[in-house]
Amino acid sequence: MPVKLDPAVEARWLRLEPVKVGLLGLEVERSEREVHMAFDEAVERGVLDRRWELVLERERACRRARHRPASTRSRLADQGCLAVIGADYTDSALALVEHADACQVPLISMCGTDSFNGEYYFRLGNGDVGGARRSLPTG
Repeated sequence: MPVKLDPAVEARWLRLEPVKVGLLGLEVERSEREVHMAFDEAVERGVLDRRWELVLERERACRRARHRPASTRSRLADQGCLAVIGADYTDSALALVEHADACQVPLISMCGTDSFNGEYYFRLGNGDVGGARRSLPTG
């Protein structure tokens, strides 16, 4: 169901460039619906005050081929993505650690390692249970 906006808000909405978010991985189609739901809810709740655009990049990263994930992630950053969601396999995520810090565009992953936690890369709990250490900043 489309969100009904006040005319002044709608004018601002249409005037501003959309926020771009990258979705990176070999199986981007599996999580695309959930990402859409989260951003739509953010708009409905007033957390996000402008349109948003999802930029998809199908890429399998691996630690042995560091240039491939970095170049794919660079393309997302070059397209103006404010953040990248993906690299959900541990090897894929770890291959991007240095690149995430270098380009200063946050990378959010559901990889299965606690060592994926830095200034520009964050791990969301994938199967975490209560009492587990938080990977995202609480501030």
